Amino acid sequence: MPTSHTEDLFCHNDELGPLGEAIPLAEKLAVIHRSLDRQVGCISRIAVAAYDQATESVRTFLSSDRGAPSPIQHYEIPLSQAPSLAEVAQLRRPRVVNDLALFQASTHQHTQRILAQGYQSSYTSPILFQGDLHGFVFFNAEQQTAFNDRVLPTLDLASHLIANLAQQEIGFFHTLSAALKTLYEISTLRDLETSGHLERMGRYARLIARDLAERGIHDFSDEHIERIYRFAPFHDIGKIGIPDHILFKPGKLDPEEWSHMQQHTTIGGQILGKMVDYFGFSALDGLDVLRSVAELHHEALDGSGYPFGLAGEEIPIEVRIITVSDIFDALTSQRPYKTAWDIDTAFTVLDAMAKDKLDHECVGSLRRQTEQIVLIQQHFVDRS
Repeated sequence: MPTSHTEDLFCHNDELGPLGEAIPLAEKLAVIHRSLDRQVGCISRIAVAAYDQATESVRTFLSSDRGAPSPIQHYEIPLSQAPSLAEVAQLRRPRVVNDLALFQASTHQHTQRILAQGYQSSYTSPILFQGDLHGFVFFNAEQQTAFNDRVLPTLDLASHLIANLAQQEIGFFHTLSAALKTLYEISTLRDLETSGHLERMGRYARLIARDLAERGIHDFSDEHIERIYRFAPFHDIGKIGIPDHILFKPGKLDPEEWSHMQQHTTIGGQILGKMVDYFGFSALDGLDVLRSVAELHHEALDGSGYPFGLAGEEIPIEVRIITVSDIFDALTSQRPYKTAWDIDTAFTVLDAMAKDKLDHECVGSLRRQTEQIVLIQQHFVDRS
């Protein structure tokens, strides 16, 4: 039996201990929020926004709001249209506003939402990694002059801790993505899966997921939407295990070849399982979605797909989203065997498939995003 003296040595309870556990990033943010509540007591909201270097835009990623509805969700804006954030990024240091009424005349939607929630003080710091901007950390309080000289050192420390935790998750995405691109580059798949296709279909998937969440059809957090976007490009990774004479056969595959081709789904799941183990990511949240994307993206709602013949709700919604985005980009992209179809023609095909093969809500969500589709197509062009 341990002595009372030994018990005294271990009587301290580390309230930040859960940060080292295998729990979702949102729960880690809540742990930090509770700790700050005990230390400074004025933080009503903590949020993290991600910066997209390719499009120079900022999007909501994560928040802790003490159980209150988050004022800003499923939101994205060019950094150039958020001058106060652009200034934080340029100066590379925190910005403290102890009277948000100064921004009452702002026409920016995100500012008005913050004011409408009753927040009166704001602290914003950039997330920097190796000199590059990766996002922002926000603290809000409901009283003016909340962030004084007594509080600021604690917020500085907390913002760096949150930035590091967010960067760990973003780094996980980047590591897997780099591995995927490397595999494609050193294999003949570079001729099938262009970088433009992978970027476009991932962003289409994000458009669909965000719209489904905005319309209340699916309760996706911004963090989960980010996973859908990041995991989408891995759908066809299993084709690495299919012989070239089948992958690049110009004519119709015979039954044996077709059976072999269908195996790319289960091969993809196996490859991703090994990648996750080798990189030490097995404890991270959302890996079931990643594997499902590879294994199930050829399933159909009527049960006619492969490899398992799943039907309806048996197919995860994340997979249904990515399937629609993949087919849409295939239809609207030029290939050696076809020209690119226009958007309207592609949606005519998707509408027909939505009668029994595809999720009609996913098709409808993408259809509502025509303006964003055009921007994505213009920005991520296939290079010959």
